[in-house]
Amino acid sequence: MSYWEKESDMEAIYVTYVWWYLAIINVLAFIVYGLDKHYVEGGRKLVPDGGLLALAVAGGSMGAYFGIYIFTHKKKDWKFKYGILLVYALQLVVLIRMGIF
Repeated sequence: MSYWEKESDMEAIYVTYVWWYLAIINVLAFIVYGLDKHYVEGGRKLVPDGGLLALAVAGGSMGAYFGIYIFTHKKKDWKFKYGILLVYALQLVVLIRMGIF
């Protein structure tokens, strides 16, 4: 096995890990947005706004976006309405630039 084959194998493993990470963090963000909406309706607060935004910045922007619109949670707050889309666009540009997407 040549050096180049080993490098492409490592790159494939790296890309697989990135995809798994993104899948897990997006599902987690979606669930947390849904739970937060459930708790807010009950009069409690589960996660502060900074924590919700941190999930999006950590890679869960698509899950956060779907969570906002499916659960109609934080939909009127401009930080979430436009900030999540901005984070998603930046993450998409980074993934394309890295050659992962």
